[in-house]
This record gives sequence, C-alpha cells and structure tokens, in this order.
Amino acid sequence: PVRSQRLMFYNQKWEPSEEKHLRRFKRHLRTKQLELPEWWPDEESMRILHAANFDYEKTWTDINVIINFRQGLFPIQLEDVHA
Repeated sequence: PVRSQRLMFYNQKWEPSEEKHLRRFKRHLRTKQLELPEWWPDEESMRILHAANFDYEKTWTDINVIINFRQGLFPIQLEDVHA
C-alpha cells in the first residue's frame, strides 16, 4: 500500500487524529518511564511520528538518534589553533 505524505511545519494546525497520536505517544513514554528533553518541541515529535507511520517505538528510537546527534554537536567547542 502507498503511504500518504504530510509535510509538517511549525505553527501548523494538526488533525484531531494527529493530536490523539501525540497524546498516545506521550502516554507511551510515561508508561515506559522515558522522557524527552524539555527543549524538544511537539512539532518535532509530530514530524517523526508521521515519518515512523505512528509506530511509537520507532518514533522514540528515531528521536533519540536526533537528540544524541545534537548533544554531540552542540554546544560547539572552539579550540585555539596555533600556526
């Protein structure tokens, strides 16, 4: 079956079914005693929920890959370069 694609942007109105999935995803995390960083926006969760076809475990795995990448990248460490 062909999966539909929905482009996700910030400040976008979500469908009731999308809001329901976001609530269920957050409940899923609480049940497993998992937490998203407080800086992580719902818009990013929604984007990844869509990409993972609303598979909550895959969404959590994908979010963790992004969080670990960002934490390894930021804050950028400046080093002195001596010629």
